[in-house]
Amino acid sequence: MNLNKIKNKLFDKQDLSVEESSFVFNLIMNGEVGEIDTASILISLKIKNESKDEIHGAAKIMREKSMKIISPNNAIDTCGTGGDMSGTLNISTSAALIAASAGAIVAKHGNRSISSKSGSADMLEKLGIKISSDKNE
Repeated sequence: MNLNKIKNKLFDKQDLSVEESSFVFNLIMNGEVGEIDTASILISLKIKNESKDEIHGAAKIMREKSMKIISPNNAIDTCGTGGDMSGTLNISTSAALIAASAGAIVAKHGNRSISSKSGSADMLEKLGIKISSDKNE
């Protein structure tokens, strides 16, 4: 497959197949696509509206590349609505901290702010909590 042909297909607002999407996102996740090309691909997908095959291909690669963790069976997660553009309070991280203080095992995930003043990562860092980890932690 050829990245330039796939980019041109996106520029023409044509949907990618699962295979084409997987190819592109594999290159992106491997760091083989520069920032400008990555931005043009993501913006093109957004402008034309992502198809189910494009989401499938991207999710497939992200799952393959994601860090696998083993957590206790009784661990919980709280997940917010991040990026909903409603300007709401980050309640999911607060709920995770309250649950942990009550003895629950919490495996919190999250990201930086997109549409609010603080995403989970921003909030936890401000509290002095280390948010990055490697496979051995």
